Amino acid sequence: PTTQAEIRMKDGRRVVERFMPGCFDESINTTDDIFCCYNHDENVVLARRSSNTLSVNSTAAGLEYRAAYDSSDPDHQRVLAKIRRGDVRGSSLIFMVAPQGETWSVEDGVYVRSIRRARVKEVGPTPIPVYAATTAEARSLLGTLADINPATIDRTIAMQQRSAGGPPLPIELWTPRR
Repeated sequence: PTTQAEIRMKDGRRVVERFMPGCFDESINTTDDIFCCYNHDENVVLARRSSNTLSVNSTAAGLEYRAAYDSSDPDHQRVLAKIRRGDVRGSSLIFMVAPQGETWSVEDGVYVRSIRRARVKEVGPTPIPVYAATTAEARSLLGTLADINPATIDRTIAMQQRSAGGPPLPIELWTPRR
């Protein structure tokens, strides 16, 4: 199944972001380091793959991660307590889309971003995920989807259609007045 979430851009437009099955497989199968931080705080590193305290896997339901618990670490104690109380229920993800790893489209007036290849940079628990309907939050290193200019998405969709042999774009020709 495809993991999907919806957000609103600053101008009110809706964007659906779809993580296609296997989109993180390439990244997970490399030796790239991946961090687990509480609420994206690099001062609260809970685990990391290069120290063998973090495992990250791609499953049919999406991305799964496990951080080894260290009872002597005050950050681990603090975060575990919040999770047990139910104050922290969501997870978050920072990723970078690979070149040509995404496509954009418009479906019923809604922008759809389909992510097919991306590199995982960070995972971790968070109290306020961006996507209220899911238990995962997705952010790119360049900001959130809400920050993207809709005109940029429209240009990207048009370029994709041209390269895929889709319908041509309307063109205006300007000639100098004499």
